[in-house]
Amino acid sequence: MMKNGSFFWEVSESPYVSEFLLENKQFGYKNPVYLIDQFEGKRPAIINSEFLIRGNIQFKMFATSLLDSNVLDQMDKFVQKGQVTDGLSGFLNFLVERKWDSSALFYYLEHFSKSSIDDFKHNAIRRTESLLKIHSMDEPLFLRTGKITPDNQALEHYLISTGSKNLYEVAEKRVEGFIKNYNKSELVSMLEVTEIALIKMVLIRKTEMKKSSQIAQYNEFMRFLKIDLGIMLAREAHLAIHYFCDNAGRLLGIQSNMSKDKAKSIIKSTAWDIYLLRMPEVMFTESPTEVCISYVSTHEKQLQALAKLYSIERIECFYQSGITPVVGFNMAGIPEGLRAQIEDELYYDNAKNVKSVPTGLKQALYKELDRFCAK
Repeated sequence: MMKNGSFFWEVSESPYVSEFLLENKQFGYKNPVYLIDQFEGKRPAIINSEFLIRGNIQFKMFATSLLDSNVLDQMDKFVQKGQVTDGLSGFLNFLVERKWDSSALFYYLEHFSKSSIDDFKHNAIRRTESLLKIHSMDEPLFLRTGKITPDNQALEHYLISTGSKNLYEVAEKRVEGFIKNYNKSELVSMLEVTEIALIKMVLIRKTEMKKSSQIAQYNEFMRFLKIDLGIMLAREAHLAIHYFCDNAGRLLGIQSNMSKDKAKSIIKSTAWDIYLLRMPEVMFTESPTEVCISYVSTHEKQLQALAKLYSIERIECFYQSGITPVVGFNMAGIPEGLRAQIEDELYYDNAKNVKSVPTGLKQALYKELDRFCAK
């Protein structure tokens, strides 16, 4: 019998087909928007103490799209200036037709971490107001004309439920609420440990062990994660396999003739991409009355390519130890001999349980990366 606080969501072995998304989707071709399905067409099924007692649990499910910052920027331009790309047009039609929600949470997290509070508030309130205008528009009219026109009933719902005079006030309250309740420490720790792993990956391949075999490079990277960092980062470890096999394409394409600033930018943007791919996992709880199934949407082709390397197999939580996803991997292009030497523990991702990293490690690794780029 499972103890209270212990549960898991089965994904890959779930008997249920998703009613929301069956595979990754691309909208538009000139300026595409990608919608990423990390559940591979499955509807997650919960196994907890209540399920074991009753044999069945009834709850509602709804889908939401986690907007990356570029997609939210496109929505803002559409609302503010009437500018719309082929990708955004198809994406918005999909959301409206399927009755999906959409979330600016990733934008909040990314830009609050990078900006001053005043700059964040100014930009976040405007973008949130734009998103609210899309959420409260006359949807049948939008599908017919492609124009955003307020739906008075939907608009009234937002205003009454928040005690606001207009959507700007609703947006302002949402942003203020985020600032008040936001805990930056977990995000900072996760991004820091991912940056460290990515830099180490590059250094092993390009300088420290550039003449060593792929399996030797992989084993050293795994040793670094488990011993030096004391944590298992499944997505970073799997990216390393492809990277050491020169099978990662333009992902993490850092070269010795690249500027230091460019190399640092690639590391940081890739760390944010991996963080965004981890976000859907935290939406799953033990005893749901309704469940939000989250799908990442992005304008970035590189993020879409990165996402193809992974799938969420299961989401576990035992004895209040925190969420631990079990991550499945795309092994296409990995030599058979290397596949056979990869341990199963690679599948468990403990990124959200990171507490701290050795002081000064990130700075030291960035200095080594600077030396490589100075050659």
